[in-house]
Amino acid sequence: MSDIFISYASGDRDKARTLAEFLRANGWSVWWDRAIPPGREFDEVIEEALDSAKCVVVLWSKSAAASRWVKTEAEVALRRNVLVPVLIEQVTIPLEFRLLQAADLSRLQDPKSPQEPATREQLDALVRSIAELAAPNVTTPQPPISAAANAHGATTPPSAPSTSPQTPSDPAAGKHKAKRIALWVVITLAVLVSLLYLISPNSPQ
Repeated sequence: MSDIFISYASGDRDKARTLAEFLRANGWSVWWDRAIPPGREFDEVIEEALDSAKCVVVLWSKSAAASRWVKTEAEVALRRNVLVPVLIEQVTIPLEFRLLQAADLSRLQDPKSPQEPATREQLDALVRSIAELAAPNVTTPQPPISAAANAHGATTPPSAPSTSPQTPSDPAAGKHKAKRIALWVVITLAVLVSLLYLISPNSPQ
């Protein structure tokens, strides 16, 4: 899969190469050369590259506007919402593609060399349009925030619960516990006294 697919007429090969080198220098992978690997069919290779590209840059010229291949590739890109049109000469774009604003690079020579302000502005606009489609989608997963921390706007995880025994903080609870212990002691003593009385030799038989 390439970041950018460049569609162009065969007569515009040099301009396509210049733009491809410029885009590669900006960090994108570019499919533009129509060389076909041995054993593969021309239309099959182009279709795979066209369907998998994140962005399709169409170089519009008089030759491209008359090319069935270029118009077909532009139609596929338009349907996928990845079409970025570029004027490499003053030409009327085919009607079905005029709704999209085209970058005017008709006066562009070497993208690495100084350009007139209008051309440099158009070149920068092209780069921004491509970046919206072909920029790598890199996101850093964020650690989950507990509901309690989120409610207080905290960004650090809550501390682990303490495992040390907790003492009652309510004085009334302590009093009730003491009463239960005293009652248990009294009952136990009463039982012991009764048993001793029953087994005593002087107890009535």
